[in-house]
Amino acid sequence: DYITKPFNEELLVLKVNNIFETRKKLRERYVNEPILKLNNIAINSTDEVFLNKIKKIFDTKLIEPSFTVEEFGKMVGMSRMQLHRKLKALTGLSASEFIRNNRLKLAAEILKTSNENVSQIAYSVGFNNAGYFTKCFKELYKVTPMEYSNKFR
Repeated sequence: DYITKPFNEELLVLKVNNIFETRKKLRERYVNEPILKLNNIAINSTDEVFLNKIKKIFDTKLIEPSFTVEEFGKMVGMSRMQLHRKLKALTGLSASEFIRNNRLKLAAEILKTSNENVSQIAYSVGFNNAGYFTKCFKELYKVTPMEYSNKFR
């Protein structure tokens, strides 16, 4: 945002508070989105370019169990720590939480439409351990994958 000098202190505080509030709402919306929609959280064109890059990477790499934060950072062109800070600012999640949550969102979409068992879905979205998948899924959606799947059948 741009404010001309001399600026009104109340206006400055109001604008900063609005920016913080907007970021907070976007983070909440991202976390609560059932489907992977990264473009909806971009505030400016730089964020949009960054998120489009992430989307392209996720289209090919998200389901690979060997996909790590380090590899993610290299593909985006950032260090692991830069990536962590950028994602934390945009979504409120660390890079590893961001990867995990997007895998869980993908799994939730598969659970709605597929008759595969939970273990098969866990492995198909990049988890190495079905028990860990179930634990993470329950933390995010407040129900087990099987209960979630049964809601849509």
